Amino acid sequence: MSDVRSRTYVRPSAVTGTRTAPVLGLETSGGATPTGTARHPHFYSGVLTASQAAAVGLLAVADVSRTWYREEHPGRAVLDPVVTGHDDRLRFEALSPCRGLYARLDILGDGVNGARIHRGSAHFDVNDTLLHALGRVRSRRPLHLRVGPVLPAARAALDGPNVRKKVPSPQLPLRDFAEAQAVASRLGLRAEVPRLRAQRLVRALARQGDVRLWATTVNGGLGLSAVPSPSTVPLPDAGRLAALQRVALHMTSLRLYGPPAAAGHAGAASAWEAVLPGMRLTLVPLSGVHASLTADGLTPRAPDAESDTHAGTDADSDSGSGSGSGSNADIDAAADPEQGRQDAELLSVLLSWESRIDPAALADQAGLTVARTRTALALLVDAGRCGYDAAEAAYFHRELPFHLREPEPRHPRLVDARALVEAGAVTLNRRSGTATVASSGTVHHIRELHGRRTCTCLWWSRHQGVRGPCEHGLAAVAALRNGPTRSRPAARRP
Repeated sequence: MSDVRSRTYVRPSAVTGTRTAPVLGLETSGGATPTGTARHPHFYSGVLTASQAAAVGLLAVADVSRTWYREEHPGRAVLDPVVTGHDDRLRFEALSPCRGLYARLDILGDGVNGARIHRGSAHFDVNDTLLHALGRVRSRRPLHLRVGPVLPAARAALDGPNVRKKVPSPQLPLRDFAEAQAVASRLGLRAEVPRLRAQRLVRALARQGDVRLWATTVNGGLGLSAVPSPSTVPLPDAGRLAALQRVALHMTSLRLYGPPAAAGHAGAASAWEAVLPGMRLTLVPLSGVHASLTADGLTPRAPDAESDTHAGTDADSDSGSGSGSGSNADIDAAADPEQGRQDAELLSVLLSWESRIDPAALADQAGLTVARTRTALALLVDAGRCGYDAAEAAYFHRELPFHLREPEPRHPRLVDARALVEAGAVTLNRRSGTATVASSGTVHHIRELHGRRTCTCLWWSRHQGVRGPCEHGLAAVAALRNGPTRSRPAARRP
């Protein structure tokens, strides 16, 4: 492999405690947080209400991260899964080493029993001992979960032996993570079956092996067929859904997402979602969908209006929470690709690990049209900074921790904001969530750093946020994300 890097964990992830009171510790490495990068960020310490379902759900994700479903590129390094903390849920994502399957376990608010979750994204360690231990969790009591080391234990662990792993160059996994999100954004809910019928279908899939099948949807039910038809949903390789067997006993229902019925079997893509107590496991097979990729990565396209069949969404409405109709967004991107990249840079500063992004609200905050905002979100998916949840027909914010080099900003206000930060012009008050920014001989006051930022500058007075945040507000956010800084004398700017 031409580009192999290393990642360090303070200790291996493990299940400790007793059989009746297991404690699962997932160790993190290389994280992004609202206050900057962290070597070993901590996201959660608490209990998961459905211990066995959580254990087998995490085992399914861990299995995918270490399983080869095709032999097209043997020798690729294994990529540890990614955990993201939102205010209301934990997300665990994995990509198979062959890049043939994407898996995500969403542990929702009901599943974490209301305990506080810290925002951010990082890799977490998966090892053979952990896999065996997760498979032995049998307790019906809540499972204690810790994601990331807790101080002062973290400092003590850093002085001891660390776990080092070789990891692949970020470019290919980034491309495939992005592909899975783009695929999901173009699918709609085709069928949902209850527990017993779902378990029978999973058993039937297990008997098929590595063959190409089509899922048939009849009267809301699901079946398997060897012959395609306009009403079927493609399944490139039934063997890739073996992870569903891990969670079959705990499923309350099974959902199938596919292209619109009018597309027939031309759009060879599907997503399968096992609904568990307080959580969801989503699998997206990736074979046969590479046609949407270009040499530079994904071609950003929002889903067709008719493909967004999830209840409660309106694909043609600017206020919808999903990606919506792609026509205006595609026109904007084609007409001015540089503008699209600048818009994406601006949104990347405004996002803060939202579990569900409202394009209309984000557009209002950024001073953009909803169409431009959706185009920018598609570009952020390509950059590994957003994912897509088909169950909620909405993008979510997360930062894939691949340590890619940050591009130089092109957005004019971001260029000015970076200059202010580098000049030491920003003074933060983290307790009150405010800041002061010295610029051109004037000190400007920024309020509500974690929400909609207001400023005492002339730009804000004139536009009141209609044209997006001012350079001083952007500088305050940039300084906040760069971590603790010492105040320095502000340089005078013309």
